[in-house]
Amino acid sequence: GSSYDFNNMTLTEAGTFLDTVTTPEGCDSIITLNLTIAPVIMGGETIEICEGDTLIYHGQTITQEGLYTAQLSTLKGCDSLATLNLITIDRVTENHQFGICPGGSINIEGVVYDSIGIFYDTIKTVNGCDSILEILITEIAISTSTIEASICENERYDFNSEFINQAGTYYDTLAASTGCDSVVTLELSVIPLIYDTVHTSICDDSYFLFGADTISSAGDYQKTFSAISGCDSVVTLFLNVIKTKNTLIEASICAGETYNFNGQVVDTAGNYVSILKGFEGCDSIITLELGILPNSDTSEIYTICEGESVEINGIEYDFATTFTETFTAANGCDSSVTYTINVTPEIIISIEDAAICEGESIQLILVGAENRNVAWSPAEGLSCTDCYAPIASPEVTTTYMVAVEGCFGEIITASVTVEIVPLPGLVAMEDQTIKKGETISISAQTSESGSIIDWYKEKTELICTDCPIITQKPDKTTEYTVIATNELGCFEEDDVVIFVEDPCELDKIEIVNAMTTNEDGVNDLFEIRNTGLSEVVNVEIFNRWGEKVFETNDPEIKWDGTFRGMYVNPGVYVYIVEVMCFDGDHVILNGNVTVIK
Repeated sequence: GSSYDFNNMTLTEAGTFLDTVTTPEGCDSIITLNLTIAPVIMGGETIEICEGDTLIYHGQTITQEGLYTAQLSTLKGCDSLATLNLITIDRVTENHQFGICPGGSINIEGVVYDSIGIFYDTIKTVNGCDSILEILITEIAISTSTIEASICENERYDFNSEFINQAGTYYDTLAASTGCDSVVTLELSVIPLIYDTVHTSICDDSYFLFGADTISSAGDYQKTFSAISGCDSVVTLFLNVIKTKNTLIEASICAGETYNFNGQVVDTAGNYVSILKGFEGCDSIITLELGILPNSDTSEIYTICEGESVEINGIEYDFATTFTETFTAANGCDSSVTYTINVTPEIIISIEDAAICEGESIQLILVGAENRNVAWSPAEGLSCTDCYAPIASPEVTTTYMVAVEGCFGEIITASVTVEIVPLPGLVAMEDQTIKKGETISISAQTSESGSIIDWYKEKTELICTDCPIITQKPDKTTEYTVIATNELGCFEEDDVVIFVEDPCELDKIEIVNAMTTNEDGVNDLFEIRNTGLSEVVNVEIFNRWGEKVFETNDPEIKWDGTFRGMYVNPGVYVYIVEVMCFDGDHVILNGNVTVIK
């Protein structure tokens, strides 16, 4: 921080400096300066003093903790700075607490204390300063404790190595962790063994859980348990088993009545079971065998002649009626009787003559003989001879007699004639064979004049009425039915078959009517399928302008829809197919085929 004046030069840094001056004689004189800088001396120290002490530091009196400085001069005349870090050591106050047993004492830092209270003492610490010691002395109370314990009968209690088996109060003095005596009191009780008896009952389909044992049989059982106290408890079980009570009830009711079976209403015969709880809580099984007594429903029919009467239950009846009376039968159920009284008037019988065709039957209806015994004769051709309306099937005209017993026992008779009408006597021509396209006359005749002849085609189609002869041109084998009917409606029928020979069998030739040119392998060719005996000898196809686009005399060659190497346009094309029949005739078939893209 100082400077040096060297011939009017102010120097502040160390180094070697030169200057030339002129001497009085006029000569130069060179002056060399070696300049050094003496450093400022700075010293520092730390001093500790006890709280309340004083420190003199380079003339300064210091009592407070802190940093202090003092400026001094060195031997070379430079300043020197001294620094002091003063630390004040606080006076230490230590608190200690001690306990003494009643009548005892304690030695603390060479001082013996035998009373309780707060005491102070001054001691030197390791740093030489005073330390105030605050001592709290308390009296340690004598420790007392009580143990309440129980033991089972015949057990012993270990009381500080003394084994006791009698109930009572016991004392013992021990050394506590504090060093003082500790008084322990034992309150000992002895729990006697428990003996218990259980009387109980169970149902025969149940069990009793006795400890871990499952018991289902009656008997006496004994088991030792651990009671809540931990001591043994001896339990004796007297177990009774109650048998299930089974009761059978046999009962009957009349048809239509109901039976109340413990709240269940039943009306059907059978066995029913009801399970109830008895007063002991066990099941009581009641079985009902229920029978149904039928009600007697009968009927009595009385037939009297007109003018007669009949007595029923003391009452006379001379008119037709129906009524029902109800009685009580021996089984206690209702018995009803329905009475029907029929009054037969004076019998007048009648029957009409009849005419039937040969081979037919007719039912003979007798009027006025209802509910009467009858007898027919002769028996030939009748389905029965003692029935009211027999079926008559005589082979020739026959007169039948019927006899009926009258209301008063007299015999009443009547007769009926069944006339047999002969058939027309139909005779039809034999079956014939023609070629397809030919015409044929088909005839039939009857032996009975006046009969009408009708013709049917294939049984159902009427083609001519009252025609002895018909002319037909069938294109295939056909069956004709002829029916002849006489004036009485009797008829006969016969069949005539006309077989048609087809040398061309054109119905077995199939020609496609549509094809495609999309090359998908489906319907891509114009095909002719022939399963008959005729032969396809030529095929021609034309477009709509009449231009021939395809021709072949080989039916195996099929048109693929091309013309001059290219597919034709979609549209309708005309085909002409020449067929040679197996008899040598030629037939031309023509039609259209549609070409689809």
